[in-house]
Amino acid sequence: VVAVAAGTGGGSVRGIVLILAYCAGLGIPFVLIALGATRAVRALGWLRRHTRAVQIAGGALLVAVGALLVSGLWSQWLVALQVSIAGFTPPI
Repeated sequence: VVAVAAGTGGGSVRGIVLILAYCAGLGIPFVLIALGATRAVRALGWLRRHTRAVQIAGGALLVAVGALLVSGLWSQWLVALQVSIAGFTPPI
């Protein structure tokens, strides 16, 4: 984060904002999990009960991406995605 802030210019304020955003992005999920521990335990229980379905869904997605890669449609989709986000400028 410090290297990005220093390498792209913008001064020390931009660097501080980037570091704060980075720290918040790392810390907030852990705080939310700690605050909602019982809900997280219930969610983990759901995942344990549905492990097989999650594995099958993940495998199906892997097969679908593999088929898209082999057919060349994955590349076309990525090119279209790159064109659509080419003009995006991050707000920070």
